[in-house]
Amino acid sequence: MTVQAAKNFKGIISRGTWIEMSLYGRGLGVIISMENSAYESVNQLDSVGGGYVNVAFLSGHMMKGIPETLLRQGTQYGVIEGKALASENTIRDLLYGIDQREQEIKSEEEAKKIAFDKAREMITNDTCYEHLSHVEKYSGGSVVAKNIRKDLKKHFLGHKFSVKSDYYHVNVEWTDGPTVESVDAIVGKYKALTQYSPFNEVFGGVDRVSTVRQFSDAAIQKTIDTLTTIYSSNQTNLITVDNFRKGALHSVFFEECQFDDVSKLLHCELSIIPFFQKTTKAQYNSPDTHAAVLIDSISMNSFEAIIHDRHAKYLVSFSEDIAVSSTVALLKHAQCLRGSYSDQKEGFVFNLKKDAQRFQLTYS
Repeated sequence: MTVQAAKNFKGIISRGTWIEMSLYGRGLGVIISMENSAYESVNQLDSVGGGYVNVAFLSGHMMKGIPETLLRQGTQYGVIEGKALASENTIRDLLYGIDQREQEIKSEEEAKKIAFDKAREMITNDTCYEHLSHVEKYSGGSVVAKNIRKDLKKHFLGHKFSVKSDYYHVNVEWTDGPTVESVDAIVGKYKALTQYSPFNEVFGGVDRVSTVRQFSDAAIQKTIDTLTTIYSSNQTNLITVDNFRKGALHSVFFEECQFDDVSKLLHCELSIIPFFQKTTKAQYNSPDTHAAVLIDSISMNSFEAIIHDRHAKYLVSFSEDIAVSSTVALLKHAQCLRGSYSDQKEGFVFNLKKDAQRFQLTYS
């Protein structure tokens, strides 16, 4: 016989009565005990009143204190009419299953806590973080900002960053230098909106860490020079730094790129290029450093056509050694242009000539 939850149920509710709950996917359950409006245990509820019921669900969950009035209305909760009361054996099995589930949850939580504490101890003693200061939990953005400044100084030595904060948020801004992706990889671990990680327990965390990268006129002009060398346009005179900043290049196109306007191409190119600095530490301490940022020129050989893996490719190689940190940034840029680094060829290999040319001109 098909049974369903009753609407406006006015019958007797007792131990063993079956109910159905649509919330949280609980499904079928059995009432195991109940209380009247005075929170006194009773054997049954025989009229619409202010009682409460405790239910064991087949899903393995327990829910206590469900208002009798909600149960009788049959909207999100409902009494199953036409179904015999659950036996004491059934109730005992349900309670045993719930107890087992609660024990499993408790064991999992204990295991997670042990793993968390172990990870926190490892991070505390990790020499990779010896430049950071230990902080108290929920110490606020100003304290976290101090550690972020130390992290940025270590990983991007010599480049200036503006780090501002309130209690829940830290904002990082800089001009040229590393890409947003590179900076996010360093400061992202301080984000702790939903849950504190072992790292956050030791060195702090905030709800949000935002990163904003600005570009100097020199960086924009260098990128314009790269693109105008590769692509042609009858509106080259309009492709200037000033027009780019004004947003006046959305209707200007290169002949070879009819689907992407010049503004979009410049934004894309600027976002993936790390602009290395030649300025010294002493120069960075001067107040007018960012007024005349110097874009570093990494010495690269001109690209050349080669045969690589039995296919025609284009190689861009270095003419001198560069720092490892620079190599990582260059690799990310090459990957954005569908290129890769070849140990065999000791340089970056590209499938298309224009991609190799764009990459080589960027750092020439």
